[in-house]
Amino acid sequence: GAALAVVGLRRCTRFNEQVVEVIGFEDGRVIVKLPDCLGGHLLGVWPRNLRALPEGTVVELRNLSNANANLNGQIGTIATKELDRCKYHVKLRDESTKIVGCTKVLGRSRLWDVELAPSHQGFLKWRGEQNCL
Repeated sequence: GAALAVVGLRRCTRFNEQVVEVIGFEDGRVIVKLPDCLGGHLLGVWPRNLRALPEGTVVELRNLSNANANLNGQIGTIATKELDRCKYHVKLRDESTKIVGCTKVLGRSRLWDVELAPSHQGFLKWRGEQNCL
């Protein structure tokens, strides 16, 4: 599904500005999935609460075929967007820019590779510091 951003929620404001992936539609709402690092929760939001990813959003290229298949898995940021064509201009780590469809990127939280598990479990287990994490 397309990568979008959640905006304008009034009750669950903690989800505003989060990147999501469209999973489906139900009863007029759009079913979207939060990134796995944020729990991978599914939300049902109104279409008015979704926008194109803002410039600077971290994305992963995916589902590219043929000549660009070698770019699958590459990480970049949204440089600009063409809303009328549903295209993102993605700036990659090597400073090149690729133009891809909105379904060819996976929006990433800037925390996508953070390891939340304590790295010194044995030490923390005995002293109880895990209660402070």
